[in-house]
Amino acid sequence: AHTDYSQWSQELQMVGTANNVDYAVGAYYFSDEGEFRNRAYGAQPIGGVTSSSYDNETEAWAVFGQTTIRPEMFEDKLAVTLGLRYTEEEKDIKYLYQNAGSPFVPGPFPRTFRTNPDYTGELVPTAGRYDVKNDAQFSNTSGNATVAYDVGDATNVYLRYATGYRSGGFNGEVYSASPFEEETIETLELGFKSDVIPAVLRVNGALFGYTFDDQQVSQIQVDANGRTSSYIGNAGKSERWGGELEAQWLPTDDLMFSLSYSHIDGDFDKYAPLVGPTTTINTDDLAKRTSPSNMASAIADWVVYRADWAEFIFHSEVFWQSKSYASALWTGTYNGEPYVYDQIVLDQRTIVNLRLGMEGVQIGDGYLRAGLWAKNLTDEDYNTFGVNFATGGPITEQYGNGATYGMDVTYEF
Repeated sequence: AHTDYSQWSQELQMVGTANNVDYAVGAYYFSDEGEFRNRAYGAQPIGGVTSSSYDNETEAWAVFGQTTIRPEMFEDKLAVTLGLRYTEEEKDIKYLYQNAGSPFVPGPFPRTFRTNPDYTGELVPTAGRYDVKNDAQFSNTSGNATVAYDVGDATNVYLRYATGYRSGGFNGEVYSASPFEEETIETLELGFKSDVIPAVLRVNGALFGYTFDDQQVSQIQVDANGRTSSYIGNAGKSERWGGELEAQWLPTDDLMFSLSYSHIDGDFDKYAPLVGPTTTINTDDLAKRTSPSNMASAIADWVVYRADWAEFIFHSEVFWQSKSYASALWTGTYNGEPYVYDQIVLDQRTIVNLRLGMEGVQIGDGYLRAGLWAKNLTDEDYNTFGVNFATGGPITEQYGNGATYGMDVTYEF
C-alpha cells in the first residue's frame, strides 16, 4: 500500500483582557488531500487480487469565541466562562476500486469449485465502484458554559456543560454510497481541584456524564466470502457516565507519588439493526463500548542523589486496566442471513515500567541526560486486538510487547 497525504491549516486569534473580562476570538481554516493506492492478494481459497484505492479531500473553516467573567462582587472567587464555535466542512472521496475477478469457477457438482483457466490476476475496474465520486457537507454550532468558584485559597469547584461535534466522512477501504454521519455529544461535569496541603498534597476529582447522538464507532464486518473489514459506522444513541480521582503527594522535596483511578459505565441505547431477507437482529444490547470500565495508575519519582554536575532520578510506574472489547460489534453473513459473532475480549492487564536516569549534565552549551529502562518488567501477556476471520478460518490476536530493556542518551543544545 502507498499513501500520499498533505494538509494545510491556518488559525488567527485575538486574545485579550479588559478589566475583569478575559476573551479570545478567532477563525480557523483547514484543507487536506490524500491518495491511497493498494493491491491485496487473498490467500486461497479466499483468493483473488483486489485494490480498494481512493482519493479524498477535505475543506473546513470555523469561527469561535470564548470569554471568562469574574464579577467584582465575588472578589475574583467566581469565574463564569462562555464559549461558542461554528464549523462548516466539506468532504469528497473518489473510489478507484479494481479486481482481477475470481480465480475459481463453479465445479461439476453443487457447492464445489475448480480453478478458472482464464484467470490472469490483472486488475480491471470494478463495475460501479471505479471513478465513483461522493461528497458530503457538515456543519455544527457547539458551545460550553462553566461556573467555577474558589472555596478558600487552595480549592476550586466547578460545573461545566458543553456540546461537541465530530464531522462525518467516508470509509475509504469499505465502499459506501453514503457517508457515516456526524457525531454530537452533550457533557456535564462536576469537579474540584484542591491543594489540600499546598506544595505537599493535591487532590482532583470529577463526576461526568456524556450523551452521544450518532456516535462514531469502529465495527468489524465479515462478508459472505469471508473477507473481514473494519469500518466506521454510527450508533443511534449512547450514554456514558463515571468519575475520576487523582492525587499527588510530595512527602519530601525529592520524592513524589501520583495516584489515579477512573471508572466509566454505560453502553449503547440504540444501535443499527442487522436486516436480512427474513431475519432482523436487534443489536442494541449486543454492541459494546471498547473502553475499559476501570483504569488505575501509580507513579513514583525519586531524586536519589543530587550532585553539583547531575541529578540521579528513579522513576517507576504501574498501569492497570480491566477487560475491554476489540470492536463495538462483529457481524457477518451465514446462509444469506445476518449473524453476530462473539466479541473478542481484551484481557485485563497490569504493566510495570522502571527507569533509572541521570539528568542535567552540562556539556558545552547543551545538556545531557541518559537512562536505563525496563518496560513491562513482569512480562505481562496481554492482547491488544483481535480478528475473527469467521468462514475464512482462524481467530487471530495481536499482543503487546513483552518485557523489554534498553538505554537512551539525549543531548539538547
